[in-house]
Amino acid sequence: MELNYLNTNNDYFTKFKSDFEKSMLSAAKKTGIPTSKDFLGFCNMFYESLFIDHSLFWQKAITKFEAESSKNKIEKFLSITFYIFINKTIKYLYDNQLSWNIMQQMYKNMDKTINYIKLSSSKPKPLQEKNENTTEPNTKDIFLLFKKALKNKDSIKLYNTYKGIPIEKNSQVIRITDNALYIKPHPIQEAAAMRQEKIFIKRNSTFPYDLEAKFEMKIIKGEKIFKINSYQISKKNLIERKYIRINPKEPVFAKIFLSPQDQILQVHDLSLGGISLVKNSKILFSIPEETKISLTLPEICTIILQAHLIKVTKNHKGFTYHFNIYQDRKIEKSLSEFITRNQLQIIQELKENYILTKN
Repeated sequence: MELNYLNTNNDYFTKFKSDFEKSMLSAAKKTGIPTSKDFLGFCNMFYESLFIDHSLFWQKAITKFEAESSKNKIEKFLSITFYIFINKTIKYLYDNQLSWNIMQQMYKNMDKTINYIKLSSSKPKPLQEKNENTTEPNTKDIFLLFKKALKNKDSIKLYNTYKGIPIEKNSQVIRITDNALYIKPHPIQEAAAMRQEKIFIKRNSTFPYDLEAKFEMKIIKGEKIFKINSYQISKKNLIERKYIRINPKEPVFAKIFLSPQDQILQVHDLSLGGISLVKNSKILFSIPEETKISLTLPEICTIILQAHLIKVTKNHKGFTYHFNIYQDRKIEKSLSEFITRNQLQIIQELKENYILTKN
């Protein structure tokens, strides 16, 4: 419904494009943003992606602007642009008695660009720096706090992922010395940790931080033991996901319905709530935020997903497109069957690759 509404109003947004370009030029002059020869063309694409074709090119534009100026300057530049633009267009909307929904859509799109700047520009402080407004310890203090928390514990919960599957098992604490922790991992955890080359230690009732740690494999009394002496507070969110996310064991492809030509992309990962697709191309495709995806689940069926594009990330070969997906009971059943099959195959593969047996 929203897609039809937006397409109906595209003619009006097209009319305002020249006003937006003029607004950007005025704002650039006020904020000292340089206007190179490709500035107008870039701004034109920024406007089209934000108001007409509803792709995420506007995020690329903001990244480019931020690379050339400070965050505060870009936020001020866009705020002035939007203020001038609203004043240019509001009289037209009033004189032509157009629906207030058009202005609401403008406000919504302009607001999300400012929020994007604030979110994308916030960077956590390094662990070595103490923040006076928090009790988070620096790296040197972590081990001492962790040792104290483990004083009366004989096990800890480790976390890894393997092809998107979370591996989370209790591991036995063997010994604690002045500078190292020795643990006996569950065989499945050992296999996943060896593949990932690190482990995550989950917070518990006595220790409030998730930790990321490097380990050395030791053989003690004929058993494989992890020696851990390097810790940092994990930036990875170890809170259980609402949905299990898998990387399909065999290549799976999906088709995005686009005009004038549909695009075939490979599935990178999949859950009941989302899907990410990769395209090995240097070209960033203009994909609407609301779109349809045809997904063929091998040996099950082909389903049509209503999808919402939430972000695009660059990888070493091209781009990854991340979507939230919506499904009815029939689609949910098909996805659940496919994800469960893959989950079992991936766990079995993990066991076989490292010659493991169930413990």
